[in-house]
Amino acid sequence: LLGLDNVTTVNADSTAYVGSLDRADIIYADPARRNTAGRKTVAIEDCTPDIGALQHKILAKSRYAIIKLSPMLDITQALRTLTNVREIHVVSVKGECKELLCVLSASNDTAATTCHCVNLGTTDKPFSCVYDSNTAVSILPPDTPLAGKLLFEPNASILKAGVQDAFAAEYRLSKLHPMSNLYVSDT
Repeated sequence: LLGLDNVTTVNADSTAYVGSLDRADIIYADPARRNTAGRKTVAIEDCTPDIGALQHKILAKSRYAIIKLSPMLDITQALRTLTNVREIHVVSVKGECKELLCVLSASNDTAATTCHCVNLGTTDKPFSCVYDSNTAVSILPPDTPLAGKLLFEPNASILKAGVQDAFAAEYRLSKLHPMSNLYVSDT
């Protein structure tokens, strides 16, 4: 439909096809997220194919792999299952998280994972930061809401990614309460 002549689309048994594949720049995989009974699955190993088991074969045949995963999947679980994740893309549409994409690299360097959050269909700016699930970056102490202060709730992509404190640090927002995802600011 796009009229591209440098893209090949293949709908085949992925395990067999990857073994026969010549080298590719990028392999995009969208595993089926329903089991044989038609029920939704979330875990990577429950999808067909199991990308966790197939990832090394995919990366042996390509420079990058883009894996589309369930928006219900815990990102830290994806990072435990998948190797060499360079980017995480959390895509929301009008405030509802719709897609989780992981970009894997065949390179074994120790590059940090970058998280990109976007909320399509809104005026929200995309937000990117280095993903670190072990670090809370709340640089400003909790603050008391006062007249004239603005209340902020990060969008669904930022909350799904768990990078709301990095977002708050970027925009110099103070947490309303340490156990809250609400923030306040004078501007």
